[in-house]
Formats: sequence, structure tokens, C-alpha cells
Amino acid sequence: MHRLFKARIVQTTVLSGSYRLLTLSSEEYIRHCEAGQFFMLQTGSEFLLKRPFSIFSHRGGLLYFLYCIRGKGTKRLSELREGDFIEVLGPLGKAYPKPAGDFIALAGGSGIASIYCLLEDNKGKGHLFYGAKEKGDIVLADSLEKVSKVLTIATEDGSLGVKGNALEALCSKYQGDPPMPIYACGPKQMLMAVSRWALDKGLPCYISLEEHMACGVGACLSCVVETREGLKGICKDGPIFSAGEIIGA
Repeated sequence: MHRLFKARIVQTTVLSGSYRLLTLSSEEYIRHCEAGQFFMLQTGSEFLLKRPFSIFSHRGGLLYFLYCIRGKGTKRLSELREGDFIEVLGPLGKAYPKPAGDFIALAGGSGIASIYCLLEDNKGKGHLFYGAKEKGDIVLADSLEKVSKVLTIATEDGSLGVKGNALEALCSKYQGDPPMPIYACGPKQMLMAVSRWALDKGLPCYISLEEHMACGVGACLSCVVETREGLKGICKDGPIFSAGEIIGA
């Protein structure tokens, strides 16, 4: 069950480019969070609404969130200092279904934040295909290699790993049908392509949808998605959906 609490900033680690890794601690730390869920974080006292952040990692009484500085909210969050307290709501949303054995994970750009937690919670089972535009957009490759069974990096400009995107790298490596479920998080266009690919092959596929959220609990209806059962809130009914649920997949 989600709770509203104050968390202390332990550290903000500067990664490649605009990426940051935020570490939070709290006496009210919620231990029962799972990969795929998210928290709403107060990015600054001047902002009325909190922002959603996927759980990157949860261990040792600490919560980790990976984010990229893209707007005023994330810029303000990056300026907060060690020891500052922020208001946090969570954990929220539904988690990824737990894989029974090996699985394929696809991450595009900042989608690695959600996928890393899945890999860490199922260490040594994930065949990860991690794609980004260029070398500078790939973060924490050493850590990813430790939690993945197989790591394949793809960049659109070919500056690191294979040239292309994560799905192209997957299709190149598995010419037939990979006998494993698919888990994916990244840009919407990538998720729709992965969903169609998996559905064509009859493979289970679970995607994490990213969307702007105002409340995070399904009250404001600002993050709805069209499914085969009608409109659903990404924050409350997701963010994890089966590929076959989403209209357009």
C-alpha cells in the first residue's frame, strides 16, 4: 500500500550527460516495492505537482531513482543537496509479472531505469538489449553487465555496441522465435514495435508505459490509455500492461 512520507537525499550521482542517480533514505522506507512500480517525488517546493519516477533499485534501506534532466522539475531535483528532505508518495502502480526463468528485456533510453530493477531482482536471468541514440546516452553499463545474463548494447549512430536500436539488435541475435517472455520499457514508438513483434510470434510481452501524471493514484484521469477493455489509467491500472491489452499494438 502506498504512503506519503518524507525522504532524505543521501546522494545525487552525476552520470553520463544529463543522467543522474538519486539515492533516498527514510525511517518510513517502504520495503515492499517491486520492479515496475514507481514513486511520485517532490522535485522542488515551488512545484505544486509531484513527478513520477520508476524504481531503479531498492536495497539496504535505500531507494534509487535514475533520471535525465529534461525540464524545470528534473533540473530543480538535481540541484537539491545531500541532507535535504523531499516528500514522496508510493510505491504506486503494478509491478512486472515475475519471470519464472530466463527472459528478454528491452530498454530504450531512460527506460533502463525500470528495467534495471527487474534485472536486479532476477539476477542472472535477463537477456538485456539496451538501446540509445549514442554512446553518451548509455549509462551504468558495468552495473548492467553484473545483473544481466547477457548484455547487448545498441546505439543508433554505432558509437557503442551494435548499430541500430534495441529491437533491431534482438531480431539480429534471435533469427527464430526466442522461447522467452519479453519485458520492455522505453519510448512509445519502441514499445508499440516490440509489442507487435512479440504478438506476431506468440510470445508473452509486458511493457511499461511512460506518461505525464498529475496525481499518480488514478483520481485525475490525466494518464489514460486506450485498451481492449476501454480506457485505463496508466498510474493505477499500469504502468505495466500486457502487449495484447493496448490498442495500436
